[in-house]
Amino acid sequence: MYYGGRPFTLDFACSRYGGLAEAVLGAVYNLQALSTGRYEGLEKVFAEIDGAVAREFDPQHRSSVTDLVLPLSSVTLQMKDGTGAKAANLAALKNELGLPAPDGFVVTAAAFTMFLEENGISVPLRQILSRIDPLSYSNMGIAGVEAQALIDKATVPEPLRKAILSAFDALTKKTGGRLRVAVRSSAIGEDTEATFAGQYTSVLNVDRENILDAYKTVLASNYSAKAIAYRLQYGLDDRETPMCALVLPMVNARASGVVYTSGSLVTGAEAIKISAIRGLGEHLVGGSASPDTFLLNKEDLQIVSCDTRKKDFQLLSDAAGGVKLAAVAQQEQETPSIGDATAAELGRLSLALERFFHHPQDIEWALDDQDRLFILQSRPLIIPKADEEADAPKDFAGHPVLLSGGSAASRGIATGRVFLLNDASAPDSIPENAILVAKTASSDYARVISSLKGIITDVGSAASHLSSVAREFGVPALLDTKTATSVLLEGEMITLFADTKTVYQGHVEELAKRARPAKKPLFNSPVHGRMRRILDRISPLNLTDPEAENFSPHGCMTLHDIIRFTHEQAMQEMFSITDDAKEGRSVELTTTIPMNIRLIDIGGGLQTGLTTCTTVTPDRIESVPLKALWKGMTHPGISWEGTVNFSPNNIFTLLSSSALSEFGEMPGGVSYAMISSDYLNLSAKFGYHFATIDALCGDTNTQNYVSIQFAGGAGSYYGKTLRVAFLGNVLKKLGFQVSLKGDLLEATLVGLDCPSIDGVLDRLGRLLASSRLLDMALSNQDDVVRLTESFFQEKYDFLAEEREDSLRNFYTHGGHWMRAEEDGRTCAFQDGSRAGFTLSSGVAGVMNRLVGPALQDFLDNVKAYYYFPLAIARDVRLEAGKASVRMKCISGNIDRAGGLAFGLRNVGNYFVLRINALEDNIILFEYVNGERFSRVKIDHPIQSNTWYRISVEIKEGTVRGYLDDKAVVEYATDKPLAGFIGLWTKADSVTWFDELILTSEDETKSISF
Repeated sequence: MYYGGRPFTLDFACSRYGGLAEAVLGAVYNLQALSTGRYEGLEKVFAEIDGAVAREFDPQHRSSVTDLVLPLSSVTLQMKDGTGAKAANLAALKNELGLPAPDGFVVTAAAFTMFLEENGISVPLRQILSRIDPLSYSNMGIAGVEAQALIDKATVPEPLRKAILSAFDALTKKTGGRLRVAVRSSAIGEDTEATFAGQYTSVLNVDRENILDAYKTVLASNYSAKAIAYRLQYGLDDRETPMCALVLPMVNARASGVVYTSGSLVTGAEAIKISAIRGLGEHLVGGSASPDTFLLNKEDLQIVSCDTRKKDFQLLSDAAGGVKLAAVAQQEQETPSIGDATAAELGRLSLALERFFHHPQDIEWALDDQDRLFILQSRPLIIPKADEEADAPKDFAGHPVLLSGGSAASRGIATGRVFLLNDASAPDSIPENAILVAKTASSDYARVISSLKGIITDVGSAASHLSSVAREFGVPALLDTKTATSVLLEGEMITLFADTKTVYQGHVEELAKRARPAKKPLFNSPVHGRMRRILDRISPLNLTDPEAENFSPHGCMTLHDIIRFTHEQAMQEMFSITDDAKEGRSVELTTTIPMNIRLIDIGGGLQTGLTTCTTVTPDRIESVPLKALWKGMTHPGISWEGTVNFSPNNIFTLLSSSALSEFGEMPGGVSYAMISSDYLNLSAKFGYHFATIDALCGDTNTQNYVSIQFAGGAGSYYGKTLRVAFLGNVLKKLGFQVSLKGDLLEATLVGLDCPSIDGVLDRLGRLLASSRLLDMALSNQDDVVRLTESFFQEKYDFLAEEREDSLRNFYTHGGHWMRAEEDGRTCAFQDGSRAGFTLSSGVAGVMNRLVGPALQDFLDNVKAYYYFPLAIARDVRLEAGKASVRMKCISGNIDRAGGLAFGLRNVGNYFVLRINALEDNIILFEYVNGERFSRVKIDHPIQSNTWYRISVEIKEGTVRGYLDDKAVVEYATDKPLAGFIGLWTKADSVTWFDELILTSEDETKSISF
């Protein structure tokens, strides 16, 4: 789940964890039984780890606000963790700025908690949400209906009922007359960077008799299918986003709309954009109305332009309650919804809000029948970065313009196939590379936003909720085109350039190269962070050496450690090789290869007459499957000195593993084999990875089989997955059925005769021996293909060859590094486009053929965030002084980045100062045991195809970073900064490097490539 890049719920992950925890605890109990209770401390260690994981799986919202209901006059910005940002922002603009906003009250998060607890529906909700399939919108719909039914059947607790009605009565007294209200969502987390625009329900024109039902309707909308889908895409848990309700008097709106304080999203930030319609604004933000638009100059609030649209209908309050659609008087249909004076006043108010919140704002407003303006909402406005080359539409040979005009609601470029929808509900599945074409800009489409390449509609506005969500996720959107659904054909390949309001026929390669990847809020989200912390208590393996002092119950820090410990001790108990065993049932296999193997013969596995021996040599083996496997492992073409020249003097290997921070011996431990004349079960340890081989090779073909499990390693996670991809390729060619899950391989072959099984085990032995260290050397999928071919050519020294254009004096880890000429100089060049991390449609097919769908799921995630090619300068260390390099970011759809790595002890522990031309920022990152932390970040324009000099200066525990000799970052640390220096890129970045220079107190050294 964590590495798959797809949405998931904590409830589902918790249900999966439960099975793992039960199995681990069972292993602990079984070891206790096997050893007659000698490891009693292990149960306590398990309980501590399990408790820590359980706390992460049960996020609790905490707030200092304990009141059930608060009048807006008592609410401050600091209370947003108990009232939601929508209510807190509205209260602040009224209470602190004195801007026109309705009176009202908020029903808090504490009230929501009381509602769930008093009605006993928290646990049933968890059970329903744990069954959600994040990839099925119909499944979310079913779960949502079940969850909402729980809310609907529940009653409002008496203390809360009294508080709501009392607040309603107080508001009635304050406003005078017969009160009707709007009950609006103000969930925790709403109207922040995650706007939740249009994902929750508002109930309009509600009287006292129906306010409790309206409140429940708003609560229930927390579990609508679209709200569930939005949270999943954002990596938010419903327990961390409890629902508050904002209750405001209804404004008898003559006109309503939205103000963007930062322009038209295309013409620049010096304009204020006002969208206005007649009647209530729900028609506009819901995406079913096209508004009048005014552009105001920010300096003098003069109207720059006004686009008036015909208005046939308007949404009005119904005297009987609720709202109704009514015809607009004919004389008003083609006149502006508001006058120039109202537009100017809206401009003045919006600038005050932008100054107050220190950020461009998305503001909802209403003008009542007495020409009084009211601000109803103010939240941050998300402004996508404009395309650097966007101006007037251009012609592209062979790609006629199919559509032009409309409203550019979210900037960007998208290529894909038309997916035509004729209704406002989101489908259960989205075709690959789909650009949604629909009649209206329904907020329901937000459910599938992360699966879309782009959006085009006949009707709608940049002020709609769907537009807000599209900008959040970086999905290009062109709305209000009037004719998209009649002009664009289902399945047709098109290129959308939202900035220029143009749709071209076919795939326009020139534009596609400039397309930016959609944002993935799931990464670095609260749920993702929790899963990272959960995995930190599950998956790291700290107990690697059975001879180490910490190889004990108290040394177990993760479930993986417990599994490793119980497995090792269970094997020792079974084979009677513990220190207090007076007689051993097992014998040691004496061999020249660096493996410690103990054998237990259960019948005919060894030559007869060896009952008193404690050691045996391979020539004494009679077990058919073990002899075949051993033959392969000791094949003359296999070098046990190291497939990648592994030795204490090889700094490449040192730097390739955070585990090998010292020049010590690579850990291995004891391998165990249970054998008979026709059976083998081998639990083999090769350094940091493990393989279990189970085989039967007898006279009955239908009963013969070979199965293997393989996992672990000392390299990066990406390196380990590449290795199992290589193993999987080879095993498939040998006839195995293969399953890949991350860095775990499982494979089975059945039904062959004994000579065939013998041959397979021979090849398997060669494969295991020759691939021992490949996780620390494989760079990309090209290596996987090449090594597979080499294996079947019986070339087992896989990585001995060096390319003509390889970097000299550098150790490379990942990527495709080379020497090349640029501007008449020999430079270092990292071609990220060759790593397989592209967005082309053919990648999925290639990866399926190469490594299977499980690894492809992981790589979808890895290619966007966790692939960091390094080129590390040999024998060059910096303790104090300055290092600098010139670099130029050329291209990349996922990232366009380059950096200078320093303080590098290994590939899991170092600093890097990097620039990124897609993000326009400079960040100082620190890698700690493979996990990346942002230490200093500044926004700074970075141009593609432009040389920059980036430098770091280390002095007395302080790092200063420079861009073109101008100081940009500074960071102090108590960690040692001495280490290797190198070049760094990310994902599919294509980057040039030149003039790597090291300056110390004694000398200035230029490092050639």
